[in-house]
Amino acid sequence: SYHLIDASKGQLDKFEIKNIPSGEYKGVKFLIGVDSTRNVSGAQSGALSVENGMFWNWNTGYIFVRAEGSSPKIKDNEGRFIYHLGGFKQSNNAVRELSFDFDNILAVSSSAKPSMHFKVNVARFWHDTDIEKVFMIHMPGENAQKLADLFSEGIILDHTHR
Repeated sequence: SYHLIDASKGQLDKFEIKNIPSGEYKGVKFLIGVDSTRNVSGAQSGALSVENGMFWNWNTGYIFVRAEGSSPKIKDNEGRFIYHLGGFKQSNNAVRELSFDFDNILAVSSSAKPSMHFKVNVARFWHDTDIEKVFMIHMPGENAQKLADLFSEGIILDHTHR
């Protein structure tokens, strides 16, 4: 399943992942981005709908992370930064796989539906980025990969509920 988290709405985003087989789990693994098969399948529905503004209309594929805003450090582009990170092909792969081990086994069953709480340090996005020089990314490539790394490094599993 795919889920779009839109921080611009100013709300905590929660979503349920359905149809998880009953069992005991010791960790979780997921992608930040859209896998290659779905990337080349054209515009889709739900979180992958074109209406969400995360599909490049000039090139087949999805934007995985979109950050836009302004900074007084930027002298060009009316002070605005625009980062649209994507790319799934080998040399331009910005898809990131994250995996986290649980402190305790989580049991999933019809009567037990545990939850996971993640924290995202969005400021991590700019920890190693010279925003004065790199204030716009609209294509797959080295800069998109670097920012995808920085963004994914800022995601942690904070805690779980059994």
